[in-house]
Amino acid sequence: MNVQAGVRPGVTVEWTAISVAVVALGYLGVMGNRRLLQDQLRLERDGVQAERDLAESDRRRARAERLASVGQLAAGVSHEINNPLSYVKSSLNCLRDGTLLEAEKREIIEEALYGVDRIAQITSELRAFGRDLPEEAEDCLMDEVVEESLRIAASRLASTQVTRQLEPGPIRVRAVRRWLVQSMVNLLVNAADALEEVAPERRWIRVEFRRSGPEVWVVVEDGGPGIPDDVAPRLFEAFFTTKGEKGTGLGLALTRDQVERSGGRIEVERAPAGGARFVIRLPAMAATVAASP
Repeated sequence: MNVQAGVRPGVTVEWTAISVAVVALGYLGVMGNRRLLQDQLRLERDGVQAERDLAESDRRRARAERLASVGQLAAGVSHEINNPLSYVKSSLNCLRDGTLLEAEKREIIEEALYGVDRIAQITSELRAFGRDLPEEAEDCLMDEVVEESLRIAASRLASTQVTRQLEPGPIRVRAVRRWLVQSMVNLLVNAADALEEVAPERRWIRVEFRRSGPEVWVVVEDGGPGIPDDVAPRLFEAFFTTKGEKGTGLGLALTRDQVERSGGRIEVERAPAGGARFVIRLPAMAATVAASP
């Protein structure tokens, strides 16, 4: 066009150079933009893959947590069922001997039925746990809680001298009754286990409850060997046990959880006689505090 128009050759060369430069810059821009889009797409694909990997990792972690929860739940259930099951077994062994009077047989049968009802209650509570139903606190008479706990653990305490030091008068706390009973049974069974290898004169357990200001104290003390200093800090850890294969390491962990969910706390110390001394401290109801001297 410049030649046909008679434009000077220098101007034609200048315009040609400008056109080439514009085309080159355009090409470089297109290629750069294409590379940028490719990098962006690659980053997006990497991001999607990372999200998939993270989701898969979360699924695996959730599955591992479910398996751990199932294992812990199964161990806890077996631990809870073992107590009334041994109660039923002891009663059936007495019936098998055939040397009981008719009145004694009826009493043994009633005790066995009580243990079966207790197992049924635990399994029912397990189903409720699976449905995540709320627990309701109620007014609990502590002497009834202590007596029920001793009755459930009676088969494990048969060769043990058990003494009660119960403050007279009604002492009430606001808590979930079954949690208190299970906590007491766990402490009594642990105390009985600790007494298996001690001298006969030291096979004793003392159970006490009393008011202490705004609290109600429940004490379980035994004449066993006590708790070593290096064991005491880990005593309430889940799956920590000093019983070897006999223990699940869940009894005291469950006990602490149940006591704390009832608004109280549990402590352990060396008893004056050398054994272990567990103290459950629960908030007293207003009427109980008012009756305190």
